This record gives sequence, structure tokens and C-alpha cells, in this order.
Amino acid sequence: MNLSELYERPVLDLTTATTVGKVSDVVLDPGTRRIVGFHLAGVKGSASWLSWEAINALGADAVTIDRSDVLTAPPEHSRGLHADKVIGGRVLTDSGRELRNI
Repeated sequence: MNLSELYERPVLDLTTATTVGKVSDVVLDPGTRRIVGFHLAGVKGSASWLSWEAINALGADAVTIDRSDVLTAPPEHSRGLHADKVIGGRVLTDSGRELRNI
């Protein structure tokens, strides 16, 4: 799966069977090369962060969570990670050569 496929994927609360938001961007940890969480759009309130650990499932049509209270405000540590528009951003090698956009 490409990261671009996650853009605007709905996030569903399994307890209430409602959409709580949509994925607006992915936050990556460059050291581990893993997804650490998602920024969400269209959520009510300031809880627009979904950590990777809080996800129930990542399916072809939606991301599911057990309940909406797993959403939080973005953590401070996300600012030091690749958090600025990963989806649609450039992909570079370690030497700086551009590979493609994601």
C-alpha cells in the first residue's frame, strides 16, 4: 500500500459505527522508518491525532478504531518527526536524490 492511498480514508469508530474524521497526513519516524500516527481532518474538537497503536485495523476502505476517545491532540514529539505533509511530498534517497512523490 502506498501512503497516498491513505489520504482522506475515513476513520470509523466501531463502538458507535460513525466516521470520526479522515486521514489528512501520516507522521513517520525516520529513525525506525515506521508510521507513528496520523493527523485527521474533519474531527470535532482539538483531538485530531490518531496514534498507530490506537488503530484497530487498516482496511481497504477505512481505518477502524475501537472508540473515539483514543483520539488526542497531536503530541509534542510529532513535531520532530516527518510531520509536514508526508502525503504528496517528495521522496529522497539518503544522498538527496529525488525518487518520486508519494
